[in-house]
Amino acid sequence: MNELHALRVFCQVVEMDGFSQAATKLGLSPASITYSINQLEKQFQQPLFKRSTRRFSLTGAGERCYRSAQEILQQFDQLKNDMSGEFEQPRGPLRVEIASMLSSMHIAPALPAFLAQYPEIQLSVSVNDRLVNPVEDRADVFIRIGANDVPDMVSLQLFQPHYLCCGSRVYFERHGRPKNPEQLQEHVRLGFIRSGEAMADSWQFIRNEHVYQLAPSPLLSFNHSQSLCEVAKNHLGLVYLLDCTLESYLRAGTLEPVLQEWSPVGAPVNILYPRLRDRSHKIRVFVDFISALFSEKQENRSS
Repeated sequence: MNELHALRVFCQVVEMDGFSQAATKLGLSPASITYSINQLEKQFQQPLFKRSTRRFSLTGAGERCYRSAQEILQQFDQLKNDMSGEFEQPRGPLRVEIASMLSSMHIAPALPAFLAQYPEIQLSVSVNDRLVNPVEDRADVFIRIGANDVPDMVSLQLFQPHYLCCGSRVYFERHGRPKNPEQLQEHVRLGFIRSGEAMADSWQFIRNEHVYQLAPSPLLSFNHSQSLCEVAKNHLGLVYLLDCTLESYLRAGTLEPVLQEWSPVGAPVNILYPRLRDRSHKIRVFVDFISALFSEKQENRSS
């Protein structure tokens, strides 16, 4: 048995979520895929998959095998790249997951410049707010708000956002500007629902040792921050979101901040990637590019 080939087949079955899908991806017959998996299971003397007609999943041994196989294949591919000279030009598929509130306003506009610099990288981007799970998530790089302590992941902080309370000028002309957090009780407070949560986040304001917290109004809540900003831009109420989400609206003047002296610090924005892939050239250049992007944004903001 070619163990390296069998491990590569096994990883493709896991990542493609099925034997037939992996066969199509690798250009092999389903029988060949099944044979490779069976040989691996004989070699390890235990099943790697829970086989049923309704569900496809890894056994505990399969999960351990997948993590180790990734590392072995990564090291082999790195060696192959070094020996063939491909290390000079990063190439191949790169899978990235980005938090929704960071994608459209900050990262997506910069990706053409990245691909112009590294044309042999094939970038696949998924926008979602799921928590990072190194076993279940097949991405190479994650950009998340928070998630700074994930097992088996390297986590680098990109920047530290703050919360802001904002509304449109027309809204403030109609209802007045709150001078302190207590006056927010008289205003429509639009709610933001984080991924995986059933209720909207509470609003918190901090100044010196004073802390004031209140719930959003029941009128309207969204689990999509940009949609919430669009509602606020059309004068329905106030939003309480991270400044990185509000940046384009503040720059355009369609939303204006209030109570800035009470703005608390939010969770840091981090870029993460599996520790076992920390020598990958394509990951390294992408992480460096995104780090430089946000460093430049912070410099422009402070100047």
